[in-house]
Amino acid sequence: MPPLDRCAKGGIPLNFALMKTTENIAFGKRVAELRKNAGFSQEQFAFECNVDRTYIGTIERGEKSPTLNTIAKIADALNITKSELFNY
Repeated sequence: MPPLDRCAKGGIPLNFALMKTTENIAFGKRVAELRKNAGFSQEQFAFECNVDRTYIGTIERGEKSPTLNTIAKIADALNITKSELFNY
């Protein structure tokens, strides 16, 4: 594989760096729906979750799989249980 097909961190293949799986996409849509219903912009929501503003977008697009800690932050910011995040 040519060097341009790998990301900078540890030579991980790019197709693994963006994990746009069916599960990630469904979870991201759920987060976006709940965030919008709560009246948050992505930037406001990222501040409430104490994560980088671009990270919320990558989660909502299904490009990243958040850690359990991030899932807890998202649920707390939305004032819901973690299990409610997975009702999709």
